[in-house]
Amino acid sequence: MITSTYIRAYLLEKFNGKYRILSGGREMVIPSVFMDRDPKRHMSINLDTGLWQCFKSQKKGNFIQLYAELENLTYKKAYSKFLIDEFFAEEKEEPKQEPVKFLIEDEFKNFCQVDAFSFDEELNSLAAMTLVQRGVLNQGPFYYAHTGPYMGRLVIPYLHEGRTIFFQARALYADQEPKYLNFRGVKASAILYPFDYESEEPLYICEGVFDAMSLKALGYNATTTISCHVSKEQIGQLKFYKGPIVVAYDSDEAGLKGLRNFEIFRRRNRMPKIHYALPPKRFKDWNEAYCQDVDAVHYACRNYQVFNLNEWNIMSELNTSGLWL
Repeated sequence: MITSTYIRAYLLEKFNGKYRILSGGREMVIPSVFMDRDPKRHMSINLDTGLWQCFKSQKKGNFIQLYAELENLTYKKAYSKFLIDEFFAEEKEEPKQEPVKFLIEDEFKNFCQVDAFSFDEELNSLAAMTLVQRGVLNQGPFYYAHTGPYMGRLVIPYLHEGRTIFFQARALYADQEPKYLNFRGVKASAILYPFDYESEEPLYICEGVFDAMSLKALGYNATTTISCHVSKEQIGQLKFYKGPIVVAYDSDEAGLKGLRNFEIFRRRNRMPKIHYALPPKRFKDWNEAYCQDVDAVHYACRNYQVFNLNEWNIMSELNTSGLWL
């Protein structure tokens, strides 16, 4: 995750004395990288947030954009360096307390790909039926576990540039608990369902992976925090997204509480203002709405609003009184 400590260390090394520190150590002024580093032309960088502005060219942006410019990388490659390469570097470190390491490729030895046209095996049929009912069969590949710790579950991979970085295993039988098992090799709180991070369109943050898939199927940029609780690691990834952030959790009590907590984390991490969109009122989540009323989903997504705590308090009162749901 990109921290203020990293931003400060990188810029101090990169500009090697050709800078000024202002605002009590929170701001760095350097020669503008957009004016051939003319020492008479400057740009300012907030060392806490990584946000910058070039005074002469009037260009401005986030730290990843500046890093891409300095290292001659595309924005996509610069983003991947921090959000993917660092993630796998941490995964390869020798654990200090837990000697067992779980690798995705080893887990996949126990999985079979779901075949919607085969009815020879019960697990395959159950997995295919679940995906058809959820309307996401064409967003695969998907798998089912025939043995191992995820046995009897639908496996939903998180793919980034063709590489599986994470997966969730969903119960296929009513008596299976918990409903979801996450890949045990990494912290789920450090993961976001892959999305288009170069886009400047609204990014919808959903509770569940099927919700995110549903919105993606309708052309929206969407991800999931894997629950209605956003983590510090996830905020660290989202704060550099260039478009509006729209929290699209469920409209139940847990979802509204998650929306409030997202706002608190946003403020603590100096993230731009967030927006919110709630599933159409008669549906429990975005996936259910997607399967039954696509027009209602489009309307709800397009009418997202800026979030503030006063509105959250009003929604909470409506929810408690039964008027909202």
